[in-house]
Amino acid sequence: MFVLTGCITINTGGSGTAAKNLGGVFKSVNKGETWANASIIATAGGKASNFNSLNVSSITMDPNDNKALYFGSIDNGLLYTYDAGVSWLLDRGLGQGTIEFLAVDPKNKCNIFVTRANKILKSTDCNRTWSQIYQDNDQVSMVNRVAVDPINSAIIYAVISRGDLIKSDDGGNAWQVVNRFEDRVSKLIINNKDSREMFVVTYKKGVYRTNDAGQNWSRMVEIDNALKDNELKYDIRDFLVIDNENGRTLYLATYYGLLKSTDNGATWTKLELISAEDRATINAIAVNYANTDEIYYTTNSTFYKSLDGGKSWKTLPLPTSRAGWRLLIDQKNPSVIYLGVVNLNK
Repeated sequence: MFVLTGCITINTGGSGTAAKNLGGVFKSVNKGETWANASIIATAGGKASNFNSLNVSSITMDPNDNKALYFGSIDNGLLYTYDAGVSWLLDRGLGQGTIEFLAVDPKNKCNIFVTRANKILKSTDCNRTWSQIYQDNDQVSMVNRVAVDPINSAIIYAVISRGDLIKSDDGGNAWQVVNRFEDRVSKLIINNKDSREMFVVTYKKGVYRTNDAGQNWSRMVEIDNALKDNELKYDIRDFLVIDNENGRTLYLATYYGLLKSTDNGATWTKLELISAEDRATINAIAVNYANTDEIYYTTNSTFYKSLDGGKSWKTLPLPTSRAGWRLLIDQKNPSVIYLGVVNLNK
Protein backbone atom coordinates (compact mmCIF):
# COMPACT_ATOMS: atom_id res chain seq x y z
CA MET A 1 0.00 0.00 0.00
CA PHE A 2 1.16 3.52 -0.77
CA VAL A 3 1.70 5.60 2.38
CA LEU A 4 2.16 9.35 2.01
CA THR A 5 4.40 9.66 5.03
CA GLY A 6 6.61 6.77 4.02
CA CYS A 7 8.90 5.82 1.19
CA ILE A 8 8.32 3.52 -1.75
CA THR A 9 11.16 1.42 -3.08
CA ILE A 10 11.53 1.75 -6.80
CA ASN A 11 11.13 -1.34 -8.94
CA THR A 12 14.34 -1.54 -10.94
CA GLY A 13 13.56 -4.81 -12.69
CA GLY A 14 12.89 -4.50 -16.39
CA SER A 15 11.05 -7.80 -16.71
CA GLY A 16 8.97 -10.20 -14.70
CA THR A 17 5.45 -10.04 -13.34
CA ALA A 18 6.03 -6.98 -11.13
CA ALA A 19 7.49 -4.91 -13.93
CA LYS A 20 4.75 -5.91 -16.37
CA ASN A 21 2.08 -4.86 -13.86
CA LEU A 22 3.37 -1.31 -13.30
CA GLY A 23 0.90 1.46 -12.57
CA GLY A 24 1.32 5.19 -12.11
CA VAL A 25 1.96 7.26 -15.26
CA PHE A 26 3.43 6.32 -18.62
CA LYS A 27 4.74 8.89 -21.08
CA SER A 28 5.26 8.68 -24.82
CA VAL A 29 7.21 11.27 -26.80
CA ASN A 30 6.42 9.72 -30.21
CA LYS A 31 2.62 9.59 -30.36
CA GLY A 32 2.31 6.30 -28.52
CA GLU A 33 4.87 4.26 -30.46
CA THR A 34 6.87 3.62 -27.28
CA TRP A 35 6.20 4.29 -23.61
CA ALA A 36 8.29 4.83 -20.49
CA ASN A 37 7.05 4.66 -16.92
CA ALA A 38 7.28 8.22 -15.56
CA SER A 39 6.46 7.72 -11.89
CA ILE A 40 9.61 8.78 -10.04
CA ILE A 41 9.10 10.73 -6.82
CA ALA A 42 11.62 13.46 -5.98
CA THR A 43 13.12 12.73 -2.56
CA ALA A 44 15.76 14.28 -0.36
CA GLY A 45 19.06 12.48 -0.06
CA GLY A 46 18.87 10.84 -3.47
CA LYS A 47 16.99 7.73 -2.34
CA ALA A 48 14.78 6.64 -5.23
CA SER A 49 11.07 6.04 -4.77
CA ASN A 50 8.09 5.92 -7.06
CA PHE A 51 4.33 5.59 -7.25
CA ASN A 52 4.15 2.88 -9.90
CA SER A 53 1.92 0.76 -7.69
CA LEU A 54 -0.93 3.29 -7.90
CA ASN A 55 -4.10 3.34 -9.98
CA VAL A 56 -5.18 6.51 -11.73
CA SER A 57 -8.40 8.37 -11.11
CA SER A 58 -7.58 11.53 -13.09
CA ILE A 59 -4.73 13.28 -14.91
CA THR A 60 -4.82 17.04 -15.43
CA MET A 61 -2.46 19.50 -17.12
CA ASP A 62 -2.19 23.19 -16.25
CA PRO A 63 -3.82 24.93 -19.26
CA ASN A 64 -0.97 27.48 -19.37
CA ASP A 65 2.00 25.29 -18.41
CA ASN A 66 2.49 21.97 -20.18
CA LYS A 67 5.17 20.94 -17.68
CA ALA A 68 2.75 21.10 -14.75
CA LEU A 69 0.67 17.94 -14.38
CA TYR A 70 -1.44 16.50 -11.58
CA PHE A 71 -2.05 12.79 -10.93
CA GLY A 72 -5.14 12.01 -8.90
CA SER A 73 -4.94 8.47 -7.59
CA ILE A 74 -7.50 5.98 -6.39
CA ASP A 75 -7.26 5.83 -2.57
CA ASN A 76 -3.80 7.40 -2.30
CA GLY A 77 -4.03 11.13 -2.78
CA LEU A 78 -2.45 13.59 -5.21
CA LEU A 79 0.94 13.84 -6.89
CA TYR A 80 2.19 16.67 -9.10
CA THR A 81 5.10 17.49 -11.37
CA TYR A 82 6.52 20.75 -12.69
CA ASP A 83 8.97 19.15 -15.12
CA ALA A 84 6.63 17.18 -17.43
CA GLY A 85 6.86 13.97 -15.45
CA VAL A 86 10.62 13.73 -14.94
CA SER A 87 9.96 13.77 -11.19
CA TRP A 88 6.87 14.07 -9.04
CA LEU A 89 6.07 15.42 -5.58
CA LEU A 90 3.60 14.09 -3.05
CA ASP A 91 0.89 16.46 -1.91
CA ARG A 92 1.05 15.74 1.80
CA GLY A 93 -1.52 18.39 2.70
CA LEU A 94 -4.39 16.44 1.15
CA GLY A 95 -3.41 13.10 2.62
CA GLN A 96 -4.83 9.84 1.36
CA GLY A 97 -8.12 9.22 -0.38
CA THR A 98 -9.32 9.19 -3.98
CA ILE A 99 -8.91 12.41 -5.93
CA GLU A 100 -11.85 12.28 -8.32
CA PHE A 101 -10.92 15.35 -10.35
CA LEU A 102 -8.71 18.44 -10.39
CA ALA A 103 -8.97 21.82 -12.11
CA VAL A 104 -6.43 24.63 -12.42
CA ASP A 105 -7.50 28.27 -12.63
CA PRO A 106 -6.52 29.39 -16.17
CA LYS A 107 -5.96 32.93 -14.84
CA ASN A 108 -3.87 31.96 -11.80
CA LYS A 109 -2.01 28.64 -11.78
CA CYS A 110 -1.71 28.67 -7.99
CA ASN A 111 -5.47 28.43 -7.60
CA ILE A 112 -6.21 24.71 -7.72
CA PHE A 113 -9.43 22.83 -7.02
CA VAL A 114 -9.81 19.12 -6.21
CA THR A 115 -12.83 16.96 -5.59
CA ARG A 116 -12.65 14.19 -3.01
CA ALA A 117 -15.67 12.19 -1.86
CA ASN A 118 -18.45 14.73 -1.14
CA LYS A 119 -16.07 17.70 -0.82
CA ILE A 120 -14.29 20.36 -2.88
CA LEU A 121 -10.96 21.65 -1.64
CA LYS A 122 -9.06 24.70 -2.88
CA SER A 123 -5.44 25.79 -2.75
CA THR A 124 -4.45 29.41 -3.43
CA ASP A 125 -0.71 28.84 -2.92
CA CYS A 126 0.23 26.14 -5.44
CA ASN A 127 -0.53 23.05 -3.31
CA ARG A 128 1.12 24.27 -0.12
CA THR A 129 -2.12 24.47 1.86
CA TRP A 130 -5.74 23.45 1.24
CA SER A 131 -9.09 24.65 2.52
CA GLN A 132 -12.50 23.06 2.14
CA ILE A 133 -14.91 25.22 0.14
CA TYR A 134 -17.82 22.82 -0.29
CA GLN A 135 -19.24 19.77 1.45
CA ASP A 136 -22.41 18.08 0.29
CA ASN A 137 -24.95 17.19 2.95
CA ASP A 138 -25.46 13.79 1.34
CA GLN A 139 -22.55 11.68 2.55
CA VAL A 140 -23.17 9.13 -0.20
CA SER A 141 -23.02 11.62 -3.07
CA MET A 142 -19.70 12.35 -4.74
CA VAL A 143 -18.44 15.57 -6.29
CA ASN A 144 -17.49 14.15 -9.70
CA ARG A 145 -16.20 17.23 -11.53
CA VAL A 146 -15.09 20.79 -10.90
CA ALA A 147 -14.46 23.41 -13.60
CA VAL A 148 -13.27 27.02 -13.63
CA ASP A 149 -14.87 29.55 -15.98
CA PRO A 150 -12.06 30.44 -18.43
CA ILE A 151 -13.34 34.00 -18.88
CA ASN A 152 -14.15 34.86 -15.26
CA SER A 153 -12.23 32.54 -12.96
CA ALA A 154 -14.20 33.66 -9.91
CA ILE A 155 -16.99 31.47 -11.31
CA ILE A 156 -16.64 27.79 -10.37
CA TYR A 157 -18.90 24.92 -11.43
CA ALA A 158 -19.13 21.44 -9.95
CA VAL A 159 -21.32 18.40 -10.54
CA ILE A 160 -22.63 16.10 -7.83
CA SER A 161 -23.06 12.40 -8.55
CA ARG A 162 -26.83 12.52 -8.03
CA GLY A 163 -27.03 14.90 -11.03
CA ASP A 164 -26.88 18.42 -9.58
CA LEU A 165 -24.84 21.12 -11.31
CA ILE A 166 -23.81 23.76 -8.77
CA LYS A 167 -22.12 27.14 -9.24
CA SER A 168 -20.16 29.65 -7.21
CA ASP A 169 -19.73 33.27 -8.33
CA ASP A 170 -17.11 34.14 -5.72
CA GLY A 171 -14.36 31.54 -6.00
CA GLY A 172 -16.11 28.91 -3.88
CA ASN A 173 -17.39 30.82 -0.85
CA ALA A 174 -21.09 30.44 -1.68
CA TRP A 175 -22.88 27.96 -3.96
CA GLN A 176 -26.21 27.63 -5.73
CA VAL A 177 -27.88 24.92 -7.83
CA VAL A 178 -27.86 25.67 -11.56
CA ASN A 179 -29.72 22.58 -12.75
CA ARG A 180 -30.78 19.12 -11.62
CA PHE A 181 -30.28 16.56 -14.38
CA GLU A 182 -31.71 13.67 -12.34
CA ASP A 183 -28.98 11.40 -13.62
CA ARG A 184 -25.33 10.96 -12.77
CA VAL A 185 -23.12 13.47 -14.59
CA SER A 186 -19.84 12.13 -15.96
CA LYS A 187 -18.40 15.18 -17.72
CA LEU A 188 -18.69 18.98 -17.77
CA ILE A 189 -17.18 21.04 -20.61
CA ILE A 190 -17.02 24.85 -20.76
CA ASN A 191 -16.34 26.66 -24.04
CA ASN A 192 -12.95 28.36 -23.62
CA LYS A 193 -13.94 31.23 -25.92
CA ASP A 194 -17.51 31.77 -24.74
CA SER A 195 -18.17 30.35 -21.28
CA ARG A 196 -21.92 30.80 -21.67
CA GLU A 197 -21.79 27.60 -23.71
CA MET A 198 -21.41 24.43 -21.68
CA PHE A 199 -21.96 20.71 -22.22
CA VAL A 200 -22.96 18.14 -19.61
CA VAL A 201 -22.69 14.41 -20.23
CA THR A 202 -24.95 12.15 -18.19
CA TYR A 203 -24.85 8.38 -17.85
CA LYS A 204 -28.32 7.50 -19.13
CA LYS A 205 -30.05 10.68 -20.28
CA GLY A 206 -27.60 11.86 -22.91
CA VAL A 207 -25.67 15.07 -23.55
CA TYR A 208 -27.08 18.48 -22.69
CA ARG A 209 -26.02 21.90 -23.96
CA THR A 210 -26.60 25.45 -22.75
CA ASN A 211 -25.78 28.72 -24.50
CA ASP A 212 -26.78 31.03 -21.64
CA ALA A 213 -24.55 29.93 -18.74
CA GLY A 214 -26.95 27.27 -17.55
CA GLN A 215 -30.27 29.11 -17.48
CA ASN A 216 -31.70 26.85 -20.19
CA TRP A 217 -30.57 23.39 -21.28
CA SER A 218 -31.43 21.31 -24.33
CA ARG A 219 -30.75 17.65 -24.85
CA MET A 220 -28.68 16.83 -27.94
CA VAL A 221 -31.16 14.34 -29.36
CA GLU A 222 -29.03 14.05 -32.51
CA ILE A 223 -26.61 11.98 -30.43
CA ASP A 224 -29.38 9.63 -29.32
CA ASN A 225 -30.42 9.19 -32.95
CA ALA A 226 -26.85 8.60 -34.12
CA LEU A 227 -26.23 5.97 -31.46
CA LYS A 228 -29.45 4.19 -32.40
CA ASP A 229 -28.84 4.45 -36.16
CA ASN A 230 -25.32 3.05 -35.78
CA GLU A 231 -26.44 0.33 -33.35
CA LEU A 232 -24.13 1.57 -30.61
CA LYS A 233 -25.10 0.91 -27.03
CA TYR A 234 -25.65 3.90 -24.79
CA ASP A 235 -22.55 3.95 -22.61
CA ILE A 236 -20.77 7.29 -23.12
CA ARG A 237 -17.15 7.15 -22.00
CA ASP A 238 -15.86 10.48 -23.30
CA PHE A 239 -16.95 13.62 -25.12
CA LEU A 240 -14.64 16.19 -26.73
CA VAL A 241 -15.44 19.62 -28.13
CA ILE A 242 -12.56 20.98 -30.21
CA ASP A 243 -12.42 24.49 -31.65
CA ASN A 244 -9.57 25.42 -33.95
CA GLU A 245 -8.93 27.54 -37.03
CA ASN A 246 -10.73 24.96 -39.17
CA GLY A 247 -13.94 25.12 -37.16
CA ARG A 248 -15.48 22.88 -34.52
CA THR A 249 -15.20 19.09 -34.25
CA LEU A 250 -17.03 16.97 -31.70
CA TYR A 251 -16.04 13.44 -30.73
CA LEU A 252 -18.15 11.05 -28.70
CA ALA A 253 -16.85 7.73 -27.42
CA THR A 254 -19.01 4.97 -26.04
CA TYR A 255 -17.66 1.75 -24.63
CA TYR A 256 -18.35 0.23 -28.05
CA GLY A 257 -17.55 2.86 -30.68
CA LEU A 258 -16.66 6.39 -31.81
CA LEU A 259 -18.79 9.10 -33.40
CA LYS A 260 -17.61 12.35 -34.98
CA SER A 261 -19.45 15.57 -35.88
CA THR A 262 -18.12 18.49 -37.92
CA ASP A 263 -21.33 20.57 -37.84
CA ASN A 264 -21.60 21.27 -34.10
CA GLY A 265 -23.52 18.10 -33.37
CA ALA A 266 -26.25 18.31 -36.03
CA THR A 267 -25.07 15.13 -37.75
CA TRP A 268 -22.69 12.38 -36.69
CA THR A 269 -20.45 9.93 -38.54
CA LYS A 270 -19.42 6.59 -37.13
CA LEU A 271 -15.69 5.86 -37.23
CA GLU A 272 -15.00 2.29 -38.24
CA LEU A 273 -12.84 0.51 -35.67
CA ILE A 274 -10.74 -2.60 -36.04
CA SER A 275 -12.34 -4.39 -33.11
CA ALA A 276 -15.90 -5.63 -33.29
CA GLU A 277 -18.25 -3.32 -31.40
CA ASP A 278 -18.95 -5.84 -28.65
CA ARG A 279 -15.19 -6.10 -28.02
CA ALA A 280 -14.11 -2.47 -28.39
CA THR A 281 -14.04 -1.69 -24.63
CA ILE A 282 -13.04 1.95 -25.13
CA ASN A 283 -11.97 3.50 -21.82
CA ALA A 284 -10.63 6.90 -22.93
CA ILE A 285 -9.92 8.92 -26.08
CA ALA A 286 -7.62 11.82 -26.91
CA VAL A 287 -7.36 14.06 -29.98
CA ASN A 288 -4.73 16.51 -31.18
CA TYR A 289 -6.61 19.82 -31.09
CA ALA A 290 -4.41 21.33 -33.83
CA ASN A 291 -5.01 18.35 -36.12
CA THR A 292 -8.25 16.53 -35.36
CA ASP A 293 -7.30 13.71 -37.72
CA GLU A 294 -4.94 12.47 -34.99
CA ILE A 295 -7.13 10.30 -32.77
CA TYR A 296 -6.09 7.95 -29.97
CA TYR A 297 -7.98 5.64 -27.68
CA THR A 298 -7.14 3.00 -25.14
CA THR A 299 -8.80 -0.24 -24.08
CA ASN A 300 -7.96 -2.70 -21.33
CA SER A 301 -5.02 -4.09 -23.29
CA THR A 302 -4.33 -2.04 -26.44
CA PHE A 303 -3.50 1.50 -27.55
CA TYR A 304 -5.04 2.57 -30.87
CA LYS A 305 -3.94 5.48 -33.05
CA SER A 306 -5.21 6.97 -36.29
CA LEU A 307 -3.49 9.78 -38.17
CA ASP A 308 -6.09 10.00 -40.94
CA GLY A 309 -9.30 10.78 -39.09
CA GLY A 310 -10.19 7.17 -38.30
CA LYS A 311 -9.91 5.74 -41.80
CA SER A 312 -7.16 3.40 -40.63
CA TRP A 313 -5.85 2.40 -37.21
CA LYS A 314 -2.57 1.17 -35.81
CA THR A 315 -2.64 -1.08 -32.76
CA LEU A 316 0.07 -1.07 -30.11
CA PRO A 317 0.28 -3.08 -26.90
CA LEU A 318 0.00 -1.22 -23.64
CA PRO A 319 3.26 -0.98 -21.66
CA THR A 320 1.69 -2.80 -18.70
CA SER A 321 -0.80 -5.54 -17.97
CA ARG A 322 -3.04 -2.98 -16.31
CA ALA A 323 -5.93 -1.42 -18.24
CA GLY A 324 -5.50 1.90 -20.03
CA TRP A 325 -7.82 4.31 -18.22
CA ARG A 326 -6.86 7.93 -18.88
CA LEU A 327 -5.19 9.64 -21.87
CA LEU A 328 -3.81 13.18 -21.95
CA ILE A 329 -2.18 14.89 -24.93
CA ASP A 330 0.24 17.77 -24.46
CA GLN A 331 -1.53 20.15 -26.84
CA LYS A 332 1.56 22.39 -27.06
CA ASN A 333 3.66 19.38 -28.09
CA PRO A 334 1.17 16.79 -29.39
CA SER A 335 3.82 14.11 -29.88
CA VAL A 336 3.74 13.75 -26.08
CA ILE A 337 0.96 11.62 -24.62
CA TYR A 338 0.41 10.58 -20.99
CA LEU A 339 -1.31 7.33 -20.05
CA GLY A 340 -2.84 6.48 -16.69
CA VAL A 341 -3.74 2.88 -15.89
CA VAL A 342 -5.73 0.85 -13.37
CA ASN A 343 -5.47 -2.70 -12.09
CA LEU A 344 -8.84 -4.28 -12.83
CA ASN A 345 -7.79 -7.55 -11.21
CA LYS A 346 -7.45 -6.16 -7.69
